Amino acid sequence: MDFTRITDRLNNVSDLPDVPSLSEGWTPEELKAQFDKAGVTIGAFINDILIPELEAYGPGVSGAEKIGSEPISGIEGHSVRSQLVSLRQLCALLDGRIREVVAGGIPDGTIGLEKFSAEAIEMMSRRYTANLYSESFVSAGNFLFTVPRSGLYRIRAVGAGAAGNLVNSNASYTGTFNGRGGASGSYAEVLVPLVSATVLTMNVGRGGETVSGITVGQNFTLNEYNDYVNLCSYTGAGSGTTVRVPGVGTISCSGADPENAFARTSFGLAAGDSGFTAPIAVRGDSIVDHGTGRDSRIGQGGTEFENPGPGAGGSGGRIFCSNDDSYTVRTLPRPGADGAVLIEYIGG
Repeated sequence: MDFTRITDRLNNVSDLPDVPSLSEGWTPEELKAQFDKAGVTIGAFINDILIPELEAYGPGVSGAEKIGSEPISGIEGHSVRSQLVSLRQLCALLDGRIREVVAGGIPDGTIGLEKFSAEAIEMMSRRYTANLYSESFVSAGNFLFTVPRSGLYRIRAVGAGAAGNLVNSNASYTGTFNGRGGASGSYAEVLVPLVSATVLTMNVGRGGETVSGITVGQNFTLNEYNDYVNLCSYTGAGSGTTVRVPGVGTISCSGADPENAFARTSFGLAAGDSGFTAPIAVRGDSIVDHGTGRDSRIGQGGTEFENPGPGAGGSGGRIFCSNDDSYTVRTLPRPGADGAVLIEYIGG
């Protein structure tokens, strides 16, 4: 290192004659000074040279640059200062990585799979592949689905919902009231193993249509009540949804029917069909007396302001009944929602 070294001669006592005499100038004072000379020299060196060099902090002259340090793995330098500089650079790099993580901007390739456990990798893989192989059919019509890869699939299906109507459940009521909401279609859910390239055929049911021939602002008198009932009690039925799985069976979900408030689900299994696991079959919910359509298992019932979700019933309209027994249409009922088929790859 570059610290200043003592170069003064410090063997002052050994330089004395064996028998110092006054005639040679060795007075008591001179002898004392000779004995103290080495200590004074060392003290002056420590206080005036060594300590200032240790305490120095200017560039190129700091004490930390002159103090040697044992090598540290991963840290560069052989002096205290050089190792501190290397440590500061590593801290700055780590701080930058932390900021990137917080900002959601981790550079590509900085975190490899080796940083994750085997369980985490498997979970992410399953989630990724499940999202890759899922498909939804939420509008009425005929569709085909080609199985993209062999494995276990979850198939969910729901029949179409019924429309709401404008029926007044209490003919003597005066004021504004809601018609009945429509029922929901039935629901089925199955787990089934499918082979790649298998083609599923499906028919998604159409939602029930609302009454025609009635407009907002239209009036009915008491004498026209029979016609009013014939028109306004109309609740369009939803049609059923089916999914045919070759060699396995058919999922059949009834649409909502105002004559039979509880639509039912069946699986239509033919002789020799197999492969459905843990089937769930749910009948559709009945009509609602006031306003909102019934929920399905995968869709919310319609309201006066919102259309129903898949398989759910439409909302009833509103009518105002005055004291003179005249009826005024305020809002029209909403149609039932189409059925739906949801297919999701589970794994295997």
